[in-house]
Amino acid sequence: MLSHQLKKEVEIKVRSKPGEKPYLLHLFIANHTPSSVMAMANLDQICHERLADRCRIEIVDIRTDPDQAIKENIVAVPTLVKKEPLPEKRVIGNLIDTDRVLLGLGLV
Repeated sequence: MLSHQLKKEVEIKVRSKPGEKPYLLHLFIANHTPSSVMAMANLDQICHERLADRCRIEIVDIRTDPDQAIKENIVAVPTLVKKEPLPEKRVIGNLIDTDRVLLGLGLV
């Protein structure tokens, strides 16, 4: 289980081709609510199975870092934000529907 740290980078695995940027993903959660725990597990699965581990994930708990949530205009959690490669995209929810997540992030 992920700790309750302010921000915690949970995974850096890059098997990208030369010149190919990894996906930089920020997942905003609210402590370890069932929906947040499900979103973390689903994101981990998506990164491993569909994005070939080319992900750098940062988990932001809005209860311990509300300023980051305000700065990023987060209005609901869990929210996944694809920061890189541009354009920035967002998906709100527990990320259970892999195809919807990939489509929402512009990755398919």
